[in-house]
Amino acid sequence: SWQDLEQVYLPAAEAGELPIRVAAYVPLKTWRRLAAYIASEGRAHRNGRLFLGGTKEFADGSLGSRTALMWQPYSDAPQQQQQEQEGSEGGAANGTYGTRMIDMEQLLELVRGADAAGLQVAVHAIGDRAVDDVVAVLTRLQAEVPPPSHESGPPQPQTSRWHRIEHVQHIAGPDTAAALAECAAIGVGNPLHLLTDAGVMEQRLGQARAGAGRSFAYQTLLREGAYLAFGSDWPVVDLEPLVGVHAAVFRRPPGVVAEDEGGSSGSGGGRQQRQ
Repeated sequence: SWQDLEQVYLPAAEAGELPIRVAAYVPLKTWRRLAAYIASEGRAHRNGRLFLGGTKEFADGSLGSRTALMWQPYSDAPQQQQQEQEGSEGGAANGTYGTRMIDMEQLLELVRGADAAGLQVAVHAIGDRAVDDVVAVLTRLQAEVPPPSHESGPPQPQTSRWHRIEHVQHIAGPDTAAALAECAAIGVGNPLHLLTDAGVMEQRLGQARAGAGRSFAYQTLLREGAYLAFGSDWPVVDLEPLVGVHAAVFRRPPGVVAEDEGGSSGSGGGRQQRQ
């Protein structure tokens, strides 16, 4: 937020008290303010520890609160009815399908403006429908510039920045991964959430959506040519990067034996789920 940037990070940078490099993001709706600030002050603080990374927006909520936006209803809330609130702020779709936090036409307009200003955009999307919605927005943005050439490798972004989809936790299938690859955005996964959500994932989504290729589907994303990065999502979860990498590869905590190795790993565990 701007409050964090101006009241915490900038004073710490001025005092030489930042022990690590920080890339700060501000709300996407304030992209004009950020562009003006960069034009005046530059992208990086002179001490080399603070950088203005870009802008951030939310497409949906979280799995635990049933606000991640899904194509199909949550399996453990069948008694509720989907409520479409046409014309409401953000165009929210609430109920058993999750919550849309921003209208997609509004998101496209904001992303288009930030991109034209040379700013990176990161959009939080956890549910499979939210991921598809954001991919569709970035695909439309990509179509507004000359199409990418695939002759010398995978698709490259033709817009001014490498935009990001934060979490990409649940996808509808390989077609989503292929579309993400085609629009040349970066999917930023948080594999430690595979462990923290293990207790509710199958309950919320059912076995099929919680399983291989649909949840934390990193191998599927890579196989379809998508750009993939990992983040910890600290402080929502612990700052344990090696545990996160282990979870991404094996879909279970270190030291837990998978079912196909003679043990029990619970929902989503086992080598067969690494896709």
